[in-house]
This record gives sequence, structure tokens and C-alpha cells, in this order.
Amino acid sequence: MIGKRRLAFLALSALLVQSCNQDSGSGDSSRALSYEKLMSGASLEEPLALIEFAPYGSERPASNRFEGRLRLNPTDQFIDFELFVDELDLIVPGRPGVDELPPFNFEFVQDGNLLIPIQQGPVANEHNWWEFVLLPGRVWDEVNDKSFSRAAIPFALKERREDCIHNGLMSFLFNNAGNVSKVAFQISNQTCRYLQFH
Repeated sequence: MIGKRRLAFLALSALLVQSCNQDSGSGDSSRALSYEKLMSGASLEEPLALIEFAPYGSERPASNRFEGRLRLNPTDQFIDFELFVDELDLIVPGRPGVDELPPFNFEFVQDGNLLIPIQQGPVANEHNWWEFVLLPGRVWDEVNDKSFSRAAIPFALKERREDCIHNGLMSFLFNNAGNVSKVAFQISNQTCRYLQFH
């Protein structure tokens, strides 16, 4: 029997989802990834529906522009990791890396409503377990985001030397003054048979 362990992801970073707009014409401040939640970095109680990473019904073109480098400090992470499958007993005390993210330090440019990582595909690094895989994301405005724009970017964690992929989404707020909220992200699905988590 596999025990569940809690270990979650909230940090400084980014992500994309295809637009899954709600029908309401106004923003919803009660959404799980509200302005207040992203600014405070408060922990999330449970996995989010993917709609939380997509524009709500009040989506407008982004009024702010993001171009530059986005950095994530792995030591500042709040991680809530729930293990479902670990056939090889990879998640064991004292084994570093499996439940930690590699450093996130990537450059992005904005083109209209797209947020594009300069470096795409698997990115080699010194981490002993994971590589980031980045793809273009989206940016937009919502009425309750207090003049900030919202970004969403798809990413994956790829196991080094293996083909196992753990797909996820990231979201954060930003403005032209260079202010960036906390970044919320979660693993949403995976191709790995022997290791599965969110």
C-alpha cells in the first residue's frame, strides 16, 4: 500500500491553458487563484480545477508587458506534494531531488497575448532529478486584478535520462513596474507509470 505524503508548489515563476471562459461577464474575486491569493502566496487547500489557470469571462487584452527573466528560488518554495504511485520507492527520506524543483531562471518575451520562453523544450541543468520543459503561454487582464496582468504558462517536469513527463500549469500576476506576484503551479497529468503525484 502506498502512503500519501503532502508536499505542494507555490513560488515565483509562470504558465498556459487554452481559453476556457466562464459565461459571466465580470471577474470573480472568489476564484481560487484570485489577486489576493496570488499576492499573499497563501497555501492552496486542494488541487485546482484547470479553469483556475485560464481566463474568466472578463478577459481583456493585457495592459502590461512582460519581457525579461523570471527566476524561481527553490529554497523559497511552499510544496504540497501528494504521492499516488511510487513503484520504485523513489520518494524516500534522505534522497534529494525527487520532491524538489530545479532552479527556474528563464527569459520570456511577450508577443500580443502570448508569453514566449526564449528557451523551449527540455532544459538541462544541475538538478539530480528533473529538467523543466517550457512552452508558450498567455497573458490577459481581468477586472479584479487591480491593474495587474495575468500570465499562464504550460510546463513539464521531465525525469533526467528517462521519458517520464509530469505536465503542469503556472500562473502569476505582473505589471509594467516590474512587480510580480507569487506564482501558483500544479502538476495536472503525467505519462509516468511508476511515479505519479500532484
